[in-house]
Amino acid sequence: MRFYSGYSPFRITSAIPNEIITLLAQPENDTGLSALTTIELTSNRIDRLDLHGCTALDELHMSENLVDYITFYGCTALRYVDIRNNKVKSLDFSANEKMNFLFATANPELTTVFIKEGANYSTIDVDSSVTIYTKSGDDFSEVGGNWGDGDVDPWKK
Repeated sequence: MRFYSGYSPFRITSAIPNEIITLLAQPENDTGLSALTTIELTSNRIDRLDLHGCTALDELHMSENLVDYITFYGCTALRYVDIRNNKVKSLDFSANEKMNFLFATANPELTTVFIKEGANYSTIDVDSSVTIYTKSGDDFSEVGGNWGDGDVDPWKK
């Protein structure tokens, strides 16, 4: 994995296959991920990605992986997501006010996408079998069940 940390923006680009990656930036142990603006991890074997603490993340390129679960809650600057050809079942962008571009085709198990009420997307590219719902970001904590993004933090003990 290559890390580019010039002046700005901070980027992570992967050039080699990975089994799993966890990116974690906590206030008490800030590793610089709070300044991360772009992640490009296309064509790997990543199955989970923890984006907690990545508040400046603007673009996520994750196509051609094995991602079955991902949460974007807390990625307040997120604008662009390419998660084509993965294994996600549900995606929730209801707390991502700046989201503008979503590319999520070729996810055979994807059934639902939640977007923020009143969102103004330029592109939402999903398979025809996917249902898109709108909801308020403050409804997030009330979501229950087993639909993928319902658990805000799957790594929480």
